[in-house]
Amino acid sequence: MTSSTKPEALQTAGKRLEDSHFLWHQCASSYWNLDVFHIQLNSCIQSLRSVTFMLQKQKSGFPSFDVWYERWRTAMKGDEILSWLVESCNHIEKEGDLVVNSQFKVSILVDYKDTGFESFIVPPSTTSTEILEELRKRDLPKTLTKFGFYRIEKRWISATLPDHELLNALAYCYGVLKYLLIDAQSFLTIEDESESEEFISQTAKRRDERPDCMVDNNWDRSQLFKIATGEDVISFSEPAPEISDQEILDRYPFLKDEKFNVQQEGFFEVCDTLFQKARLICAKDGGHVTIVMLLKDGAPGKIINLQPETRSDKWILWSQVAAEVKRVQVDYVICISEIWTAPYDPDNPNRHAVDAPDRKEALSLSAVSFADEQYHIFCLLERKGKRISLGKTIYVKEKNSHIFDPIRKVWQQRRLGNAFKPFKLASRSPCLCHSGKKYKLCCRRYVEDKSYERATDLHRTGKYRQAERAYRAWLTQYTMWYNEHTVHFAAGRPKDAEKWIEMERKALLEICCNLANSMLMQGKLDEAIDMLNKSSAIMEDEKFKNQMIETAKTLAKQVSEWKLSNCGKNDSEQANGGALTTYNSAKAEIASQLHM
Repeated sequence: MTSSTKPEALQTAGKRLEDSHFLWHQCASSYWNLDVFHIQLNSCIQSLRSVTFMLQKQKSGFPSFDVWYERWRTAMKGDEILSWLVESCNHIEKEGDLVVNSQFKVSILVDYKDTGFESFIVPPSTTSTEILEELRKRDLPKTLTKFGFYRIEKRWISATLPDHELLNALAYCYGVLKYLLIDAQSFLTIEDESESEEFISQTAKRRDERPDCMVDNNWDRSQLFKIATGEDVISFSEPAPEISDQEILDRYPFLKDEKFNVQQEGFFEVCDTLFQKARLICAKDGGHVTIVMLLKDGAPGKIINLQPETRSDKWILWSQVAAEVKRVQVDYVICISEIWTAPYDPDNPNRHAVDAPDRKEALSLSAVSFADEQYHIFCLLERKGKRISLGKTIYVKEKNSHIFDPIRKVWQQRRLGNAFKPFKLASRSPCLCHSGKKYKLCCRRYVEDKSYERATDLHRTGKYRQAERAYRAWLTQYTMWYNEHTVHFAAGRPKDAEKWIEMERKALLEICCNLANSMLMQGKLDEAIDMLNKSSAIMEDEKFKNQMIETAKTLAKQVSEWKLSNCGKNDSEQANGGALTTYNSAKAEIASQLHM
């Protein structure tokens, strides 16, 4: 196949993938109508499944296609969601509609954290009126009954994939298949066979290529109601009115030639400049509307005009802003608004500034970044008739504004990657100790034991085989803990993360070295080296990976030197046990160097 015709080989597969994109949006738009949703769901699954079929039809035009695709096939076969896609398509074609179940998750919202005062599952046939009656039977705080909302989130799930909402599962499949085609396109452009082999060795390292519009936004499948009245709630955010550049310059000539780029100027400098311009606008207009600026890659992005009517409206409003931050991968959020401010009253610690008798009006800028920078700038306002005077600008660094809590939650998830989810080790997953066995056939029965104490006792008494078993269970146990707890903590508190990560590096390195030690004492030299190399992938941390790889290299060098020093031993010496004695001495010396 010539280079000019190579791209055509992917057109059919690409067309099927884009068809699935369209059908995914059809599923989303019909989410509350089961009959229509079912039709679109079946079509979307079949369209996604056909992408690899179309690609394989073109394999005659690919050099080394079978070798390249086999790596992808292996990776996809081991993926829970992609395996579900294949099985579901087979079910649809041979048995009929996919069996789906619906869940309604009811959350009582009480503050900006959007974590919910309480959450529970109800049957999908339950009406909003019945839910409200149930809520009123509960002993809710008075503040909650007055200002709170309840949110009904609908989730369609497959009977064979109960832990994943269906739209998210389909979007995940789309993202992986999109990267598959990107990888195929790159592979097609390779002319040199040696380069082709190197490329194949790096392939199937999947990346999520789903577009922003397919990133999960559970607000799109949610309904909101006020607890006090039962009224449904609409969105309180609106796009800023479109104004031509000339109209802006005619009214605000001081904005001429203003361009804001965080990466070039710095986040604080941009915030300070924006606040000074906001002061001028406020003085000219007699006030300032509430706007939120979403900046991506340091450059100006979307501007949202917020129009909350009550305090509780703001809870919902900022959760919707957070959903937009997640959708478009925003790096900086800046909010400019008029606020009420009042001194803290120790006798009334929960009182809001708006309720204070000595409250004052202020112009405010609050800002937060993905890198956890936080700034608050404000000045007091004083109105005299139609005139307004602005006080001195006051700067407050590191002010923890609760309005950004939903956004911090989104960024915490983003730090963990698009596939953020609670860590779960399936029974058929490869065991975390890198034995090559499935988890259920390896460490599952041992992880609840006190593996550390057993391992050290067994090793000390020379029972190396049992010690290896205990060390493997300990490694599995600790890796699960790391993924379930430390990863999430580090993402949520990046400033405190390094000291915790360093502790985990040392602990995991010690466990791996002790495991290698027990393997060496059994004569498993090559297996110990292989285990150390594979264990370098436990942490997504370059320092840990380098430490593990260097440890493996050191061990391999020592083992190689021992083998070379003994390759000339004669048969009579081996028969007298000389080689065995030398080996036992060498392995003990190598193991002692690994023991930490």
